Amino acid sequence: MERDLADLRCFAALLEAHRQWESETGQRVNVKALREWLWFYWQAPRRPQPLVRNKYPALIPWSMAARQVISDSIPGGLVIEHREPIKLVIRELLDQSPVDLDQLREVLDTRLTCCVITKEEDRAVTKAGYGTAKVPGAGDDPWARYRAAGIDPDTFAPLSP
Repeated sequence: MERDLADLRCFAALLEAHRQWESETGQRVNVKALREWLWFYWQAPRRPQPLVRNKYPALIPWSMAARQVISDSIPGGLVIEHREPIKLVIRELLDQSPVDLDQLREVLDTRLTCCVITKEEDRAVTKAGYGTAKVPGAGDDPWARYRAAGIDPDTFAPLSP
């Protein structure tokens, strides 16, 4: 719990520093640095166990194609993908800062959910135009961009133990 609080405070400070930079320069920040920080300091240490290939959580949803890659022991070819484009989540956090650390944690815990897909599926999402964009009119459907790319999220499932 101490680590959580330290990480939340640090990320809140990073958001504020980026907001300050935007205010002083009149430019929008590149969110890549914040995305990387979130992965290495918030998400990676909190991945549900067990991990497959020391990276991919077995207990999160995997596409059918990703499960096939693992069962066929094909090296590489997998991506941990945020169901909602992380770039959009970060931009919203920059534009509308949470009131407190509990609210920030709620955003990080609920909106940074992931799944495992193949690199080909990741390219299909990008090619469909939803790599960093929401599907218009999709509302709160976290799987909308996969559907728009022709990937059936109803076939996603955790790996069997």
